[in-house]
Amino acid sequence: MSLRLNGSERSSSVSSSAEKEGSTIAFHWLMITLGSLIHVGAIIDAWTHIHFGFAIELFLSPSHYVLYAMWLSTTLALAIYAVRSALRGEVRSRWLPKGYNISALGAALYGLGGIFDAFWHEAFGFEVFFEAAVAPSHLWLVFSAFMIYLGTVRHSLYRLDLSPEKHSSSFVTALPLSLGLALLLATAMWITWYFDPLIIDYASGGAVAGHFPPIKILDFSAPTAQIAGYVGIVLTNMILVGFVLVPLYRWRLPVGTVTVMVIFHYLTRAFTNDGYVYLPAVIGAGIAADLTWAWIRSGGERRLSSAFGYRLIAFLVPSVLSVAYFWIIATFPAGIVWPVHVWGGSIAISTLGGILLSYGLIDDSRRNLTNPARG
Repeated sequence: MSLRLNGSERSSSVSSSAEKEGSTIAFHWLMITLGSLIHVGAIIDAWTHIHFGFAIELFLSPSHYVLYAMWLSTTLALAIYAVRSALRGEVRSRWLPKGYNISALGAALYGLGGIFDAFWHEAFGFEVFFEAAVAPSHLWLVFSAFMIYLGTVRHSLYRLDLSPEKHSSSFVTALPLSLGLALLLATAMWITWYFDPLIIDYASGGAVAGHFPPIKILDFSAPTAQIAGYVGIVLTNMILVGFVLVPLYRWRLPVGTVTVMVIFHYLTRAFTNDGYVYLPAVIGAGIAADLTWAWIRSGGERRLSSAFGYRLIAFLVPSVLSVAYFWIIATFPAGIVWPVHVWGGSIAISTLGGILLSYGLIDDSRRNLTNPARG
């Protein structure tokens, strides 16, 4: 009788554990979805700033309703999960799935940041042009959103550590981590709105984005416009290379990860300024990286642990993106308005910078045959 009871208890324990695991996975996907919707809300707000920058006079605008509704949904999801865990008698450290405590802190800071943003607007007015990207109240919100997204990445890495082989071979299993990284990339790129070449195309004289109110005031023929555009090409390429190399090297994500990351980020950005014409450059860079990654993976652990393939990706991402970008501009009626020394130099320094960056990110000294993520 005792043996049957113990067996029943073990069965009940296994069933309860499986139910909790299923609930955690569902919550993880919910947070990825809600995090993506927060980003969509931010993109809608950015679209409003770009299209109606000088006409915005109220904090309670439709774009803010969407943005804060997504934040509220995320906060409620975190609170409900934590309360249910507390009612089940879980210790405080387990009220939220592993990694999500930082998301809860980020959600709380985001709410406070919204209040601060309202007071900031009341005190100093509404931002236009570059001000909207770097205003302290907006940077508070960006930092808070980064923390929310970081929780999804941390939990994804926790699950990866439980089953590294599954995450490295299954695109669907690794998708939450891929999307979480894409959200972090988008947040890290947030302050680049006014020098991201895919948002403001200085090299074309603003052929795509130059007619929007906060952008058309720029003098695209001024030397400072060349400097902003040149620096923007180099800097955004370096950020992108970092976000591509580290996840591939550390966590051996499936083929297709890079393309998902860059398309998710740049497709949402293209929405703000109708810059879809530049998407082929982004897609080309993502595909070039993923094809190279497929070649690296096909060589087994020896090729995965060698730095050569990662150096090749660091070369291809900025070179394919930049060359394709200028090729697209060259097809416009006015073509490339920059001298060849400037646009050619931006391609060269972005490519060289990507390769040099790989030396800082990829450790070739070990040359071991173990997974760096577990070594």
